[in-house]
Amino acid sequence: MSDADVRHDARLLQMADARQLDTILVDSLLADPNSSRRARATLAIGQVKGKARYGRLRELLLDADTAVAANAALLSDLRMTRLRCFLSRAQLLAHLIPLRSKLLVAR
Repeated sequence: MSDADVRHDARLLQMADARQLDTILVDSLLADPNSSRRARATLAIGQVKGKARYGRLRELLLDADTAVAANAALLSDLRMTRLRCFLSRAQLLAHLIPLRSKLLVAR
């Protein structure tokens, strides 16, 4: 691991600890020719829930390095799972609210 890798990793850790997306850092690492830096930056987007870069995850699905693409796929899948879970709860509530109203009226 080079000195530059150590510096980048330290900045990524600081970003994750602060739970604040550093778009300049992430963008520079995602554009880096070094695939391990791109892979770590991809995971960092998920760690901080960096919504501002979720669109970039779709592009990273086509990255030449499979580790980068796999990290992007994992994060994309987790986001979709959360969305499906949210929709399932919303659909359940949509059915329960009218049912609850009927039960209250029946009393």
